[in-house]
Amino acid sequence: MRLHTKLGPVLASVFLLTACARAQPVVPPPRPLPAPERDFAPFADHHAHLFSLAVATHRTRPPLPPVALPDDLARLLRQRELLPGGREAFRNRLSLAGIYAENAVVIHRDFDNWVQGPVVASLQASLHETLGFGGSTPHLSPVAFERGASVGFVAGYISRGEPGVERHIGEFHLSLTRGRDGNWRIAAESLHLTAPARPEAAPAEALIAELDAAGVQKALVPSSAYWWGSSILPPVDDEYARVREENDWVAAEVARFPARLVGFCSFNPLKSYALDEVARCAKIPAFRGIKLHIADANVDLKNLAHVEQLQRVFQSANQHRLAIAAHIANQDLDFGREHAAIYLDKILPAAPDVAIQIMHLAGHGPAHGGEALAAFAEAIEAGDPRLRNVYFDVASNVMEFMPPGLLEPIARRLRQIGTERILFGTDRPAGGPNFTARTAWQQFRRLPLTEDEFRAIADNVAPYMR
Repeated sequence: MRLHTKLGPVLASVFLLTACARAQPVVPPPRPLPAPERDFAPFADHHAHLFSLAVATHRTRPPLPPVALPDDLARLLRQRELLPGGREAFRNRLSLAGIYAENAVVIHRDFDNWVQGPVVASLQASLHETLGFGGSTPHLSPVAFERGASVGFVAGYISRGEPGVERHIGEFHLSLTRGRDGNWRIAAESLHLTAPARPEAAPAEALIAELDAAGVQKALVPSSAYWWGSSILPPVDDEYARVREENDWVAAEVARFPARLVGFCSFNPLKSYALDEVARCAKIPAFRGIKLHIADANVDLKNLAHVEQLQRVFQSANQHRLAIAAHIANQDLDFGREHAAIYLDKILPAAPDVAIQIMHLAGHGPAHGGEALAAFAEAIEAGDPRLRNVYFDVASNVMEFMPPGLLEPIARRLRQIGTERILFGTDRPAGGPNFTARTAWQQFRRLPLTEDEFRAIADNVAPYMR
């Protein structure tokens, strides 16, 4: 079974900078830097994205277009929009009974939880009160509906302003049931005050400010140029030109802060231009490596042609002395030991002379890569030489919502791998505006590790970051 996953041109001066040395000989695990004189914070964020407005716009899904509802459903939505709240609603329960089913459930603002039963009508606030906004009452803008014999739904945006020029400020979903009288009523209601994401660039200044606030000295910046060749986004014209432009934009941003930032270019490794982009990026001083996103590229690790292409990309990076940072988990729901064996036997050996950073602990984010990570950890314990230059970042693997029961297995796996191979990273700004180097480190500190282990990880610096 497959899982369908998984947010400008370069300045001319970038290409005139003196080329930095790219030779990356086989090295021992990162040497902790002496740090008693500085605050206890990670020296480096090994996974911090920058991206241009162009690629952010491509990544952000545009709002869905409105749909016209049948008269009976449109009438119900209008009744919900005009629903009074508070004491007036309590006094007018007969009219409310015509909107909600007897045992309806709603997400209620006052309780931040589901509320069920006849009391719903008297408890539920008006749309205006639910959102807590001043000004005019919002309205519901449907974008999808279904209507069967006895059940249906309507989903859409909560909006302000006139149709066609309205501003979406949230989303709603109404599950519907048809009563014995033939009228539709709300059986379940969920309103969310989360406006659709607006595309925004992530420039270098914002990252530098976050690093300074957290006491972090350096950051690895993987380009998001691969989004232009993504398997899960609409195709674009002049794809390779857009990939080059985004990589060049990141290179220019990194070059503005050469003492703080290190860049990795990116692309879909299955594309025909992949090897050309490796060679081109190798000539750009701001880049010291390449970033690959195996799931986004929809790489099938059981497809020999895909594996052979990955081998060519790894070989090319090795030839050009470019490090490799890779999101190695693909879209297979059963990603595990069998896939790890393919990496160990066929892919990692293609780049024996450069450092390889396995992102997200071989998984997709929170928690870790399960049996795939276990296979790597066991190979490291056994002294497998194919992993001598391999490191693992912990970007977004520990989040504040994770219960303690998920944290202990992560700590145990980190010890098995060896803390000298663990690289702190954030994956910013994927976690939102409040997800920074400071907050990511605070969340990572929830792991049941010792202070010495935390200090060892905080002081690790990958070879390509020195």
